[in-house]
Amino acid sequence: MATTALVAGLLAGAPADAGRPARTKTTASWSSTSTVRDTPVSVTGTVKDRVRGRRTVRLQLRTASGWRTQEKARTTSAGDYSFAVPTWWTRSAKVRVLAARTGRARADATRAQRVTVVEPYAAGGDPAAWAHISSYPVRLNPCQRLTYRVNAAQGLPDPATAETLSHAAIARISQATGVEFRYLGPTGAVFQGGGGSVPKDTDVLISWATDAETALDIGPGTAGRGGAGKAVWGRDARGRRIALARNAGVVIDSQTPYMDASAALHVLMHELGHAMGLGHVSDPAQVMHPASYDVPDYQWGAGDLTGFEKVGTMAGCVRPDRRGRFSAPGGLQLPDLP
Repeated sequence: MATTALVAGLLAGAPADAGRPARTKTTASWSSTSTVRDTPVSVTGTVKDRVRGRRTVRLQLRTASGWRTQEKARTTSAGDYSFAVPTWWTRSAKVRVLAARTGRARADATRAQRVTVVEPYAAGGDPAAWAHISSYPVRLNPCQRLTYRVNAAQGLPDPATAETLSHAAIARISQATGVEFRYLGPTGAVFQGGGGSVPKDTDVLISWATDAETALDIGPGTAGRGGAGKAVWGRDARGRRIALARNAGVVIDSQTPYMDASAALHVLMHELGHAMGLGHVSDPAQVMHPASYDVPDYQWGAGDLTGFEKVGTMAGCVRPDRRGRFSAPGGLQLPDLP
C-alpha cells in the first residue's frame, strides 16, 4: 500500500506536459519580397524552444501539390538560421521556413510570405495569351529533374553554335518553369514524333534533321516541330485527368536557309515550349506565336510566362493514372513553326 501511495503521489505531482515535445517558435525576416530574377534574396530568423541543440530547418515553396522543400539547413546552437531564396526562376509564390519536429520539440512554421521573382525586362503582350498544345493539357512531370540530349550534327548555323544555343534555350525554359534539367550528352537520335525515337534515358530530345530523316513534316515553309513523344493518362495536382508526357522532343529543319543564330534560338525556344505543353497563340508579342520573329531579343512574353506557370513547377506534380490500364491519348498533333 505504501508503494502504491508513493507512485500515485509522484504522478499527481508531475507536470502536465512531462514527456511531451517542447513548443517551438520560428521567426523569419525577409530581405525583399519582390525581386528581379537572379538577384539575391535572403531570409533569416531564429528557432526558439526549451531544448538545447541545433534544429533542422527547411525553406519551402507552395505549389499546387503543397509545400515543396527548396533548401535544407541546420540552425546554429543559438537557434539562428539563414537561407538564400532561389531566384533563378520567375514566379509569384508563398514561401515559408519550417522547423522540423524532433523527439523533444514540436515542428513550427513561419507565416507564409509571398515572394515574387520577375524577368529583368518588361514582358510584352497579353498575360492571358497562352494555350495548351491540345484540347487537354499535356505535361512532363515538373517535380523531377528532366534529362535532355542534343543531336546538333546538322545544326544551324553550325553544329557547335547549335549545341550552345540548345543549352541556352533549355536554360530559358528552366528559368520560366522552375523545372531543373540535366544534360546527358550528345546523341545521334532524331525526333520522329513518337516516344520510341527518344533515347530511353532521355526526357527531352533536341535534334536537327532534313525532311527525309524524320517522319514529321519539316519541309519547305516549316522550320521545326516539337511536342510530346510517348504519353499516358495522368492526374495533375488537383486530380484532373490530363496527358502525362513520358518524353518529348524537338526536330528542326537543317536545310532552312535563313537560320542564323538569332533565328535558331527563337525556333528552339518555341519548339521547346511545345515540348513543355504549350500551344500556339495569336498574340505576336509571344514566342509561342507561330510566326513571330520580332520578339525583342527573343524574350518570353507575358502570355508565355503565364503558360509556363500553368505547366511548370507551380502547377504541381503529374502522376500516372493508376486506375486501370494506361492508354496513350490519341491525336497528339505537333504544331509547326513556319
